[in-house]
Amino acid sequence: MQIDAGAIGVCVATLREANVMVMAEIPGVHITTPVVGLRPLQALVAVSASAHGLSVVVDNLENLKELEACISKAGRTLKSG
Repeated sequence: MQIDAGAIGVCVATLREANVMVMAEIPGVHITTPVVGLRPLQALVAVSASAHGLSVVVDNLENLKELEACISKAGRTLKSG
């Protein structure tokens, strides 16, 4: 409904919510809670592969380094914004 009303994206709190939005082909999904830990970060990378604009917050440098490592392992790069 938000996209139909003109929103250019949606915010979600969890990776699970983000996955639902990505599967529904909602563009511009933003995860407002840091994704922490190897398995969740790997899941984030998997979700991002089919997303049309996915962003996530990080709360510390270590979290960013772990995310970057997971993205790099998948042969992709991070975009800052």
